[in-house]
Amino acid sequence: MASVPSVLLVEDSDTDARIVQHAINYCDNFDVDFHVEQDFLGAKEWLRGTRADLVLLDLGLPDASGMQALKGLLKICPDAPIVILTGFDDMELGLLAIQLGAEDYLPKSQLNAENLERIIRHSIARFQSRSERK
Repeated sequence: MASVPSVLLVEDSDTDARIVQHAINYCDNFDVDFHVEQDFLGAKEWLRGTRADLVLLDLGLPDASGMQALKGLLKICPDAPIVILTGFDDMELGLLAIQLGAEDYLPKSQLNAENLERIIRHSIARFQSRSERK
C-alpha cells in the first residue's frame, strides 16, 4: 500500500459524504487522499485519470443503482478493492455484493472512524495479498 492511500467515495448525498469525511478526519495516525464523486459517471471519469487504492461505493446513485453500480465499477476499476456503503443494515445485500466482487460492506449506521479505518486498511491489505499470489 502506498504511504497515503487514495480513496474515492462515490456518494450522492452531501450529508453522507461529510459524515465519511468527518470519520476519516478522526482516524488516528491514518491519512488518506480522499476524493468524492456524486455519481457513477463522475467516478468513471475520475478513475480514467487517477488510480484509487480503494473505492467506497454507495448503492443508491442517481445514474446507477444497486448492484448495477458495483458491476460497472468492477469493470472500470479492477485493480482496487470496492467497499459498499449501504443505508440498510441488510446482511444479505452485503453478502450479495461480496459474491459479485466487492471486498466488503459497511452499513452507514456503523460508520465511525474506527470501523472506517479498519475496513479501509483490511480491504486494501486483503486485496493486495490476493493480487500478489496470482
